[in-house]
Amino acid sequence: MIWAGFAALALSSLVFFVLRLLPAESAWEGYAGSAAYDAILGGMSTGGIALASLAGYWTGSFANAAALSRIKVLMKGRLLWVRTIASTLIGEFLDSLIFVFIASLTGVFGWELFVTLVFTNYIFKCLVELVMTPLTYLSVFFLKKAEGVDVYDTGFQFNPFGL
Repeated sequence: MIWAGFAALALSSLVFFVLRLLPAESAWEGYAGSAAYDAILGGMSTGGIALASLAGYWTGSFANAAALSRIKVLMKGRLLWVRTIASTLIGEFLDSLIFVFIASLTGVFGWELFVTLVFTNYIFKCLVELVMTPLTYLSVFFLKKAEGVDVYDTGFQFNPFGL
């Protein structure tokens, strides 16, 4: 699933890049134009944001999945809320840190915003996890009931490039 999300993000960046290169339709150019496109979607087609988004997503998602799996084994499947929140704290910190670092390195953001952007992105993402925890509990309950299994990743290699 992480690779599918990564591919979707990469594809959307590529589509926005190609759309940016194509000539605009004349009526649209007259009332909104390329400046509006650049202001709203142009960032997704530029190298710095696209690279930062992909690197942050990739690192944070795999770290989150590995942490969630390891914590589940350690806790013997108990306390789902601790597992989801703890893994989010790890994954979203890496995601936010890498995203803002690469975006700052490529000139998208100034370095003076680095700490503020990492902190605010991280806090927002963790609060979303906290708010979504009841829905996660409900989803996991129904999935386990429907599938009749509870999987533990023992002996699993967390290499994102392995099959």
